Amino acid sequence: MQIKKRAILVVEDEEAIREVLRRTLQGEGYHVICAEDGKEALALIQENRPEMILLDLMLPEMDGAEVCRRVREDPVLGTIPIMMITGKDTFGDLEQGLALGADDYVVKPFDVREIKLRVAALFRRHERELGA
Repeated sequence: MQIKKRAILVVEDEEAIREVLRRTLQGEGYHVICAEDGKEALALIQENRPEMILLDLMLPEMDGAEVCRRVREDPVLGTIPIMMITGKDTFGDLEQGLALGADDYVVKPFDVREIKLRVAALFRRHERELGA
Protein backbone atom coordinates (compact mmCIF):
# COMPACT_ATOMS: atom_id res chain seq x y z
CA MET A 1 0.00 0.00 0.00
CA GLN A 2 1.43 3.35 -1.06
CA ILE A 3 1.12 6.24 1.39
CA LYS A 4 0.11 9.53 -0.20
CA LYS A 5 2.66 12.29 0.36
CA ARG A 6 1.37 15.56 1.75
CA ALA A 7 1.35 18.25 -0.95
CA ILE A 8 2.86 21.66 -0.30
CA LEU A 9 2.64 24.57 -2.74
CA VAL A 10 5.69 26.85 -2.67
CA VAL A 11 4.92 30.28 -4.15
CA GLU A 12 8.17 32.19 -4.65
CA ASP A 13 9.39 34.30 -7.57
CA GLU A 14 13.11 33.98 -6.75
CA GLU A 15 14.28 30.75 -8.37
CA ALA A 16 17.13 30.08 -5.93
CA ILE A 17 14.85 30.36 -2.89
CA ARG A 18 12.10 28.34 -4.58
CA GLU A 19 14.58 25.55 -5.35
CA VAL A 20 16.02 25.50 -1.81
CA LEU A 21 12.49 25.17 -0.40
CA ARG A 22 11.53 22.53 -2.97
CA ARG A 23 14.62 20.38 -2.28
CA THR A 24 14.34 20.79 1.49
CA LEU A 25 10.67 19.84 1.63
CA GLN A 26 11.05 16.96 -0.82
CA GLY A 27 13.87 15.70 1.39
CA GLU A 28 11.36 15.62 4.24
CA GLY A 29 9.03 13.43 2.15
CA TYR A 30 6.54 16.07 0.95
CA HIS A 31 5.18 16.36 -2.58
CA VAL A 32 6.16 19.90 -3.62
CA ILE A 33 4.43 21.98 -6.27
CA CYS A 34 5.93 25.36 -7.21
CA ALA A 35 4.55 28.63 -8.57
CA GLU A 36 6.43 31.77 -9.59
CA ASP A 37 3.61 34.30 -9.29
CA GLY A 38 0.24 34.85 -7.66
CA LYS A 39 -1.93 34.02 -10.66
CA GLU A 40 -0.15 30.73 -11.24
CA ALA A 41 -0.46 29.99 -7.52
CA LEU A 42 -4.25 30.41 -7.52
CA ALA A 43 -4.59 28.12 -10.54
CA LEU A 44 -2.40 25.46 -8.90
CA ILE A 45 -4.31 25.75 -5.62
CA GLN A 46 -7.61 25.12 -7.43
CA GLU A 47 -6.15 22.28 -9.48
CA ASN A 48 -4.07 20.49 -6.82
CA ARG A 49 -5.67 21.37 -3.47
CA PRO A 50 -2.34 21.41 -1.58
CA GLU A 51 -2.35 20.66 2.13
CA MET A 52 -0.15 23.68 2.88
CA ILE A 53 0.97 26.85 1.10
CA LEU A 54 4.32 28.59 1.59
CA LEU A 55 3.69 32.05 0.21
CA ASP A 56 5.97 34.98 -0.57
CA LEU A 57 4.29 38.38 -0.24
CA MET A 58 6.12 40.25 -3.00
CA LEU A 59 5.15 38.42 -6.19
CA PRO A 60 4.62 39.44 -9.82
CA GLU A 61 1.15 39.36 -11.41
CA MET A 62 -0.68 39.23 -8.05
CA ASP A 63 0.93 39.77 -4.66
CA GLY A 64 0.87 37.22 -1.87
CA ALA A 65 -1.54 39.27 0.22
CA GLU A 66 -4.17 39.00 -2.52
CA VAL A 67 -3.52 35.27 -2.94
CA CYS A 68 -3.97 34.80 0.81
CA ARG A 69 -7.19 36.84 0.79
CA ARG A 70 -8.66 34.81 -2.06
CA VAL A 71 -7.77 31.48 -0.48
CA ARG A 72 -9.27 32.52 2.87
CA GLU A 73 -12.50 33.69 1.18
CA ASP A 74 -13.00 30.35 -0.58
CA PRO A 75 -15.29 28.01 1.43
CA VAL A 76 -13.46 24.89 0.21
CA LEU A 77 -9.85 26.12 0.23
CA GLY A 78 -10.08 28.51 3.17
CA THR A 79 -8.75 26.09 5.77
CA ILE A 80 -5.45 25.33 3.99
CA PRO A 81 -2.59 26.35 6.31
CA ILE A 82 -0.58 29.26 4.91
CA MET A 83 2.96 30.15 5.94
CA MET A 84 4.18 33.49 4.62
CA ILE A 85 7.88 33.59 3.82
CA THR A 86 8.91 37.12 2.99
CA GLY A 87 11.54 39.82 3.12
CA LYS A 88 9.03 42.16 4.76
CA ASP A 89 10.37 42.27 8.29
CA THR A 90 8.66 45.01 10.29
CA PHE A 91 6.14 44.34 13.02
CA GLY A 92 3.51 46.04 10.85
CA ASP A 93 4.24 43.58 8.04
CA LEU A 94 3.91 40.65 10.44
CA GLU A 95 0.67 42.08 11.81
CA GLN A 96 -0.73 42.55 8.29
CA GLY A 97 0.26 39.02 7.22
CA LEU A 98 -1.39 37.39 10.21
CA ALA A 99 -4.46 39.64 9.88
CA LEU A 100 -4.85 38.47 6.27
CA GLY A 101 -5.12 34.91 7.51
CA ALA A 102 -1.58 33.53 7.48
CA ASP A 103 -1.00 30.81 10.06
CA ASP A 104 2.71 31.52 10.34
CA TYR A 105 5.15 34.20 9.19
CA VAL A 106 8.86 33.70 8.46
CA VAL A 107 11.26 36.48 7.48
CA LYS A 108 13.98 36.06 4.85
CA PRO A 109 16.74 35.15 5.09
CA PHE A 110 15.70 31.98 6.86
CA ASP A 111 17.35 28.78 8.00
CA VAL A 112 15.96 25.72 6.18
CA ARG A 113 15.98 23.82 9.49
CA GLU A 114 13.53 26.39 10.86
CA ILE A 115 11.27 25.94 7.82
CA LYS A 116 11.24 22.16 8.32
CA LEU A 117 10.32 22.56 11.98
CA ARG A 118 7.64 25.16 11.31
CA VAL A 119 6.04 23.11 8.51
CA ALA A 120 5.85 20.05 10.75
CA ALA A 121 4.44 22.11 13.64
CA LEU A 122 1.87 23.77 11.39
CA PHE A 123 0.70 20.38 10.11
CA ARG A 124 0.38 19.10 13.71
CA ARG A 125 -1.57 22.19 14.79
CA HIS A 126 -3.85 21.98 11.76
CA GLU A 127 -4.56 18.28 12.41
CA ARG A 128 -5.51 19.03 16.01
CA GLU A 129 -7.85 21.80 14.90
CA LEU A 130 -9.54 19.44 12.46
CA GLY A 131 -9.77 16.75 15.10
CA ALA A 132 -7.73 14.31 13.06
